[in-house]
Amino acid sequence: MARPRINKYIIVSCKYCHKKFEESMLQIDRKRSIYCSRECYSKDHRIIRNCDRCGKKFTIRKSRYKQSEYKFCQECYGKKIDIKCNYCGKLFEDYESNNKKYCNKECHNKAMQRKKQIKCRTCGKIFQMQLSKTKDGRGKYCSNKCSSIAHIGEGNPSWRGGISKLPYPFEWKETLKTAIRERDNYTCQLCNKKQNNEYRAFSVHHKDYDKKNINPDNLTTLCDSCHMATNFNRSYWIQYFMEDKNEHYLRN
Repeated sequence: MARPRINKYIIVSCKYCHKKFEESMLQIDRKRSIYCSRECYSKDHRIIRNCDRCGKKFTIRKSRYKQSEYKFCQECYGKKIDIKCNYCGKLFEDYESNNKKYCNKECHNKAMQRKKQIKCRTCGKIFQMQLSKTKDGRGKYCSNKCSSIAHIGEGNPSWRGGISKLPYPFEWKETLKTAIRERDNYTCQLCNKKQNNEYRAFSVHHKDYDKKNINPDNLTTLCDSCHMATNFNRSYWIQYFMEDKNEHYLRN
């Protein structure tokens, strides 16, 4: 069974007025700062600032100093001020905390519909866009297509020099594979099996097993079974495709 803790009293100094007083050890352990009274605690946690409207000095808590609703004294906080409409220039009254920029909905809608002429950064076409949509770096391109073109390759912030397709070169694309399949009439060049469009497309095989060599003469169409077979005994298949290539040239 734990022994009860003895409550000892010691002399401490008030953090605000530095007055000496007795305080128990238990209270000191529970509190981060020690004050002799609630008045000292309240004074230490408040700060004096000037009203942004009338200049009058008033006190607020330190934790509220950066909050916008505590920039005014008690007399000025509930008062309306004159605000200039950003569209028509008319003066109207409202609370500053509402952050209103337009005197009514009509001016707001007209301001949102204002358009600005912009030159597309990709194709150079001049187009119009609402002024509200040109903020935050938007409104640089006339269409999604131009935006996509601008963000391909080095224009993309995530570009790392084309290393995403390694060990293949950056030119190794689906358009090249489709062109090779079309050249071979969508037929496996080993077993003469036709590609069924309901299933996945046939593989495009590198004859010399060099993935960086994308010369069309080095590429051929193979079905999945034949392509798997060429992964074994590579020296044999390299010689096989070389002889097939020489026979092709002799026939022509």
